[in-house]
Amino acid sequence: MRELNKLFIVGTATVALLLGACSGMEEDTISESSQELSALEKEHPTSQRMLLAALGASVTWGEGATNEQGHVSRLPDLFRQVYDKKFDLLNLARKGDGSPGHQAHGVRTEDVVSKQLPVALEAITHYKKGGAFVVGGGAGGNNLYHFFISPEAAVCFQPDPTQCFIKLMGLLYQIEDDYDTIVGSLRAAAPVAPIYPQVQYNPFRKTGCDPTGPFSDTGA
Repeated sequence: MRELNKLFIVGTATVALLLGACSGMEEDTISESSQELSALEKEHPTSQRMLLAALGASVTWGEGATNEQGHVSRLPDLFRQVYDKKFDLLNLARKGDGSPGHQAHGVRTEDVVSKQLPVALEAITHYKKGGAFVVGGGAGGNNLYHFFISPEAAVCFQPDPTQCFIKLMGLLYQIEDDYDTIVGSLRAAAPVAPIYPQVQYNPFRKTGCDPTGPFSDTGA
């Protein structure tokens, strides 16, 4: 049982580090996102268009994308084909939380709640035709990443893993609560707007990315 406990702890740490590896340093403030919204409003009249707002961390921001903009930048064209409407993209996701120091800190779920969500809720009020939302799952991984690079992680390297399990479960409950807040707030502000949760590949289940093969899995 102790070996299984150690395996779980090491596995969780590995996931956190994998999800946090793409984190970088970029200022993530409400004022910056509000400036993007103001520029978008000036560029396009919002009365006849729809909003596509994306929230999340580095993956949703576009970190490592070959097109230098990320997959989210392609969604307005796809949504136009699906919904036969023109969409304005407001990508609020960021690759870093603006923390000082040499260590890169990824955006956590509480950062999405406090900094990105208010701007998305404000933005949707400017679109009479409504819109759609993309909610990235990478921020949850960054919650774990922040923990494992902090001094608090020492509890996970003790002979008795009890305190480690308690801490990890608390983090997972916080992630769940934050996503409930994000999705619930978006749904309350725009009752008929589709909300697309973005999932990420689970490296523990398979080495390839073929979704049809055995043991493939995705995890938010």
